Amino acid sequence: MSLLWMDGFDSYGPTRTPAGVYNSDPINTLLLSSGYVFCKGVGFDTDTRTGYGRSLWFTYDSLGTPADLKIAFLPKSEIVVGFAFKYTSTNLARIIEFDFDNRLGTVTSQMRVYVNAEGGISLSIDDGATLLAASGPNILYPNVWQFVELKYRPDKTAGSIVVKVEGQTCIQFDGPTSPMTTPNQVNMLRWATPAGEFNVGSQSNPIKKIDDLYILDTIGSGFTDFLGDVIVTSLPVTSDQGPNQLSQFGGAIGHFTALNSIPTDEDTSYVYGNEADTKEMFGLAALPDNIIDVLAMSVHIRGRKDAPGTALISAHARYGVNDVHGVAQPLSVQYTTKNLFLEQCPDGTGWTKAKAEATNIGFEVL
Repeated sequence: MSLLWMDGFDSYGPTRTPAGVYNSDPINTLLLSSGYVFCKGVGFDTDTRTGYGRSLWFTYDSLGTPADLKIAFLPKSEIVVGFAFKYTSTNLARIIEFDFDNRLGTVTSQMRVYVNAEGGISLSIDDGATLLAASGPNILYPNVWQFVELKYRPDKTAGSIVVKVEGQTCIQFDGPTSPMTTPNQVNMLRWATPAGEFNVGSQSNPIKKIDDLYILDTIGSGFTDFLGDVIVTSLPVTSDQGPNQLSQFGGAIGHFTALNSIPTDEDTSYVYGNEADTKEMFGLAALPDNIIDVLAMSVHIRGRKDAPGTALISAHARYGVNDVHGVAQPLSVQYTTKNLFLEQCPDGTGWTKAKAEATNIGFEVL
């Protein structure tokens, strides 16, 4: 396994003006049923690096409530993460936090990465109480989208962390990179705007935003190192490509019209069926012109079962005569998103833009 996650935040919504805290908003509910394990006080905006899609923003603490997003994965000895980052100027803004969850109710912060008042990178392994290391100034600029990448190896004595901005290494630290209280593993990432991070009284809607997120480990022969400045783009389905064997509710002519709402409209329009071995396959919209090459693709199926009992589904991708079938994944009585990440084209070779646009995606009821 190498590629653990990628998200361009384009398929969520609705968009919101960056103000206030939305702890009970359906935005948070949608993220929590799509692969994130904790979420509050976030929204989506059309402000992106490319002018396409959406970004995820973290509100200021106007109600004294921090904004927060966490994603979990199996414990890893080393992790690589990249994402676009934009922030309002302040004395110390948290970029990302690496955590360890002991799965018995204790989540420990291992490494916090900040942008400081000089526009440099600061590192801390004791919740920001002590500076572990810092870069030179003028690395990150307020109100400017920049792509940040980090390679993190937690170790009480011989760990390492590398931080790159726009492909250039701005800090590399070797030594203790985690507290003495955690194993030499990481299994959770956190983006947050804690209470008090911004001086709300003197700033107009201070904010942090992320976009174009990827996460990978360093195991195997696939993506095991920095990917560089990448864009993660979400494409809607635009045609039925067969077989399209389920029944349709809502939408217009074509099953795809019941599934192409952004954000998802859940029970307003959908396809449905109970018969095993039935399948739906669809064509995708063209990629934006400014995308030159494709490194990976993913298929995301949002669904639910309508009554208690076993219900399984698998995501599919098809290029030419070659098919990739995802593992069987169970459905709940409420909507959840099931994912399939593909580092290679179904023909077993690397992706190209032409291959990506010619690929059909869909799912099978098992």
